[in-house]
Amino acid sequence: MQDDMADMLEQADEVQEAMGRTYGMPEVDDDDLQAELDALGDEIALDDVTSYLDGVTKAPDREPGADSIVPGKVFQRNIMYTS
Repeated sequence: MQDDMADMLEQADEVQEAMGRTYGMPEVDDDDLQAELDALGDEIALDDVTSYLDGVTKAPDREPGADSIVPGKVFQRNIMYTS
């Protein structure tokens, strides 16, 4: 059991080491990132279109396809019966 625990700890160390690598990414300053985020926020605030839902005014009055329902007629397997 101690061997299994030692193996698990070794694997955890390998994962930790892999997660800590930078892979050639440049160092980024937190202040620079915050400034860029603020600039994006200002740009979004100035945008005329603020949401893809701006054109939606209300919910539909009835379900889609409700116009095709004929009162008093029952459809079964493409055969129309009248009542």
